[in-house]
Amino acid sequence: MKKNPKEAQLQEMEALAEKLGVEIRVETLRSLHPRKGGLCRVQGAFVLLIDKKASLDERWFLFTEGLCMFDLDGEFLSPRLRALLAERRDDLVSRGKRLPE
Repeated sequence: MKKNPKEAQLQEMEALAEKLGVEIRVETLRSLHPRKGGLCRVQGAFVLLIDKKASLDERWFLFTEGLCMFDLDGEFLSPRLRALLAERRDDLVSRGKRLPE
């Protein structure tokens, strides 16, 4: 059975998050907002919060949005993932987004 491309990219992004020192927390999130998580800073450390009930597509989106803002020049990534993250970063930067402070 062929693996879903998003699953493979998600595994690669999980490894990237670890290299970048981003803690991944999968928790039950209660919110009126429909988002299923996101990148934040907790006591100076980056944390990617993911709702336990988030679908594969939602987790994939949260990882791409959270990791694309980091400097990835020194990191080994598949060409597809590098292009995806660069495209997402360009889109977010054009809208004034930056890493959480």
